[in-house]
Amino acid sequence: RVAGDSMVDEGIMDGDFVVVEPASTIKNGRIGVVMLDDEATVKRIYVQRNRIALKSANRAAGYRTRYIKGTDRRIRIIGRVTGCLRAI
Repeated sequence: RVAGDSMVDEGIMDGDFVVVEPASTIKNGRIGVVMLDDEATVKRIYVQRNRIALKSANRAAGYRTRYIKGTDRRIRIIGRVTGCLRAI
């Protein structure tokens, strides 16, 4: 279940449920779920030369892209977001 507004520009709202296809790798620019410091987060993921960039999608809130060293053991890719469910 999503907690927060960091991905609202992608249509993922606070309280939504995301459907995740499990995978340990992800194509650049895809929306995925990663574990970081024992907390799951939904972000657009970019695997770069020696780091992973986690990019939010909420222009109004001004979230900054977070960069994590690729060798940092605190981060683990869980999978790619394939859908979103919302209560009506």
